[in-house]
Amino acid sequence: MRPPSPRSAIPGRCLSSLLLIAAVILPCAVLYRAAAPTSPPSWRPGPAIPDTSPIATQLESEDVRLEKVLEEAAMENKTVILTTLNAAWATPGSIIDLFIESFQIGVGTRKLLDHLVIIALDKAAYVRCLSIHAHCFPLITEGADFSDEKLFMSAGYLSMMWTRIEFLRLVLEKGYNFIFSDVDILWFRNPLPQFYPEVDFQIACDHFMGDAFDLQNIPNGGFNYVNLAPLGS
Repeated sequence: MRPPSPRSAIPGRCLSSLLLIAAVILPCAVLYRAAAPTSPPSWRPGPAIPDTSPIATQLESEDVRLEKVLEEAAMENKTVILTTLNAAWATPGSIIDLFIESFQIGVGTRKLLDHLVIIALDKAAYVRCLSIHAHCFPLITEGADFSDEKLFMSAGYLSMMWTRIEFLRLVLEKGYNFIFSDVDILWFRNPLPQFYPEVDFQIACDHFMGDAFDLQNIPNGGFNYVNLAPLGS
């Protein structure tokens, strides 16, 4: 159920949003530093390299490809739906097929497939994505292998989560709102009408206390919506 939304509550919502972000990011940061004190791997265009360099050409083409994929998948308000996929969940008959099927049979969700971008974390996942979906992007991370299953809170899992956060930040920098959904979440209904349009950050909860602004709700980063409009207002 959605609680009342008085205008006077908007400043409190912004504070709640910031506190929720802190609740999600800070514990992961502490655990990550304890498990892997080195800097997290990230995907982003590197420094300027002469045009004759194959590496420079590859980095530039990756950035152009990302721009193209986001533009083609975006809704009119520049919102995209994102999920990540690795080889562990990319085989035929696995979770990715259930994920896509949920869009096809859910209430008001079939049209949302046009706005879904699957972020492939390895070559096998990218090849599979191209065979089943229109919008795919290969996320290149040097020195990391994300093709197999990562145990929760292991060093590999935390590295994968930081890579995801860095990528989502890049999507925001390019001017796109996004709904991020773990690939093991099934879309039985269209969630868009349930989002608060004036709130910049909304996140799922493992335990919901009945009030969307109750800080005792336990956040879960597997499903979240980030809207740039309130940030710019």
